[in-house]
Amino acid sequence: IEKSFLYMKNKEKLPDFFDKLMLFADKITGEIVPNIVSVIYKNVGEFYRDRKIFLRYKSHEIENFLLHLINEKTGNDQIQTMIEEIITQTADFPFAVYVVFSCRKEGIGGFHEIYKSVKIEELQDKLAKRLKKYFIEEDRDIFEELPEERDWGLVLYDWATNWETFIGSNKETVNNYVFSLIKDDVKKFIKFIMWHRGRQNPEKLNFNLDRFEKIYNLIEFQKLAEKFKDDKSLSIEEKESIEIFSKRCEDKKDKDGKKQ
Repeated sequence: IEKSFLYMKNKEKLPDFFDKLMLFADKITGEIVPNIVSVIYKNVGEFYRDRKIFLRYKSHEIENFLLHLINEKTGNDQIQTMIEEIITQTADFPFAVYVVFSCRKEGIGGFHEIYKSVKIEELQDKLAKRLKKYFIEEDRDIFEELPEERDWGLVLYDWATNWETFIGSNKETVNNYVFSLIKDDVKKFIKFIMWHRGRQNPEKLNFNLDRFEKIYNLIEFQKLAEKFKDDKSLSIEEKESIEIFSKRCEDKKDKDGKKQ
């Protein structure tokens, strides 16, 4: 199976191969599902991040295919073990984060056998501990490890919010980690705050601070904005972005103060 995947990739026919796999998913027998799952999570970096394939497929197409196989072709007593193997062994952290997110009952994938079989809190805890060990305890910079904005943005958000449950201490862990990376690096600060810009009106720069404040200490980050706003390495556009961010922080504090 692995040779088939890599052969098709080398021939630049992997998208066609996946089309056929998904088309004939119902004919795949349960006994070979563990092999297919293993090949996907071990080699996801070899094909999923490939530019040609990413353009061809909707985001998360391969993760959904993998979860479909587990949901439809795996015994309920094996599902938890199989998903734990994926999230603790794959080298692709965005892949692992999305798999856990999709195992929640609130997910939109319709993986009902998975929802019934997994202990979602255990999956979240296992992956959160792995992320903490890899990025914090082993002193790695997530912005360098995952240079694509959509990748580090996804990982930080789900990790910090504990997959949108907002339970536990992940929020403080991620806040402190991110702050340590950007507190002396204006370019990383810019990159980080721009991830939290509003996307509804691309012509007008704004920031989604309601969402931001659910994870991060707004006062700390506003102080950083004030620290960096006159940095000589910044472009005019970057200075304007920092000024807008700082102003929105101030506006939000005033608004919240009036509510109290």
